[in-house]
Amino acid sequence: MKRFFIFSACFPPIALVVYVTPLLFTEGVPKVDFLFTLLGLAYMFAIIPAWTAAGADWLLSAWQFRVIATMAVAAVMTHLLARYLGDPMDRQEIILVTLTGATSGAVCSWGSNINLADRFRNG
Repeated sequence: MKRFFIFSACFPPIALVVYVTPLLFTEGVPKVDFLFTLLGLAYMFAIIPAWTAAGADWLLSAWQFRVIATMAVAAVMTHLLARYLGDPMDRQEIILVTLTGATSGAVCSWGSNINLADRFRNG
């Protein structure tokens, strides 16, 4: 359950940060109301790849290369969702969307494996 909560809570904001970062270099810092609108859209669109990646992460939890496999599932699902929404993407957008899913999936997969209770008990 913790895994699905982490993916649901963290995947969309991380995806938003990764997707908006190149825009900061080309167009400058967007307005705050625009960022909140994007955050709502990120939760609406990125929750399906997040849950799919969480399921893959859960199924592969005993596997040594779980983070890499979850990263691949998240990248493919994010790309498929962008294609399904009808976005005719050029090469740069394909790379950006794929990296958005892969980065978010890897961070959430890594974060779901951290056991804070053991860290606080052992000092």
